[in-house]
Amino acid sequence: IFKSLDDEQCMRALHHSLSIVSALHDILQYLCAHSRLGSSHARLGSRKLEFVSADWGGTEGIGSELREIQKQINNLNIPTDPKSIGEFLALRRDVMFLEFDTAVRYSMADTFIATGNIPAFKAVNNNTYHALPSLSNVQKPSLFNTQLVVPEPLEPRDSTAFILFPWRSFLGRNGPYPVMHDQWDTIEYNIQLCLSGLKDVDRHVANGEILGVSLLMEDVLHLGIQDNIFIEEPVDSDNQHLKTQESKSSHHGSIPQFKTVSRNQQPLEAYKLLKSFLKLWKCLEILKYDWGKRRVIRPCIDNTRIFKEYSKLYRTEILLPVLQSIARRLGQGDIYEGLALHTDILTVPKGVSEVEVKAKQVCNYLTN
Repeated sequence: IFKSLDDEQCMRALHHSLSIVSALHDILQYLCAHSRLGSSHARLGSRKLEFVSADWGGTEGIGSELREIQKQINNLNIPTDPKSIGEFLALRRDVMFLEFDTAVRYSMADTFIATGNIPAFKAVNNNTYHALPSLSNVQKPSLFNTQLVVPEPLEPRDSTAFILFPWRSFLGRNGPYPVMHDQWDTIEYNIQLCLSGLKDVDRHVANGEILGVSLLMEDVLHLGIQDNIFIEEPVDSDNQHLKTQESKSSHHGSIPQFKTVSRNQQPLEAYKLLKSFLKLWKCLEILKYDWGKRRVIRPCIDNTRIFKEYSKLYRTEILLPVLQSIARRLGQGDIYEGLALHTDILTVPKGVSEVEVKAKQVCNYLTN
């Protein structure tokens, strides 16, 4: 189909075509894997299950997802531009895998250890150690990369390295055997591996955690992008003056304005926001865990007692101050008064996005 193009145009067209096909391949692999995760006993009757199961969907979800993708492509600024389509599909693929990674690595593990289900916690942790890196786009050098490395200070994943040293960059990112087809067929296997050590009842808990992450992402889209995330409340050493300021803010504070971002109407903006949010969440969890190990003076947090102590410290020293700061800025400072620190649920102030809450927690960890 590129016969009439010159070499440069042909190469560009081939690049865009492969970008689209690559993203679609991964999306379909993920959807098929997720549909098999959702095959329940009721749906299969008396047939013997040979894969992980939980009641969270099925093959009917694949068609609806593909129809949604088509609608989103139709709503791109230039629906026929292959570059825009490739960018959108790559974003959607990244968000799908980041969502699964976040749900399994953090939400499921925290729920299992908090409820004292240590076998399920260890099963998820041990399996994800091998499975999730294989699902990510982290660069992995190949066995043929020992003599053809990308010169420093560049790294194989850098766009400059891709332009200057395309073959070396390819070998440095897609190892250990970058030209073998087998590694491209392991998406379903690795997704199954993450949950393979769970009992049936635990898989329903896993289903709930995946659903919880999805609902949180919908909330992020509903609130959209806020420009005042890093506005700080002025601090005065005079306590009386601070109380006066809080009193004034309670009258003059206002809920921040936001604009809902729709997956179908603004697909690129929506998935860029979701990708940023999920990456921010992962950064927060890494900082939080490292901070927690230092606070409880433990090399790891692997039992319920230590986890509850760590959660209590996180709640009182990090999360609550952030929420109070945001609430005071919006004139809602009284919502946390009389709070029983270890029992009451901490609700986010009205009109505040999870993006702002998590971003300010990251700032707290980096400055403390």
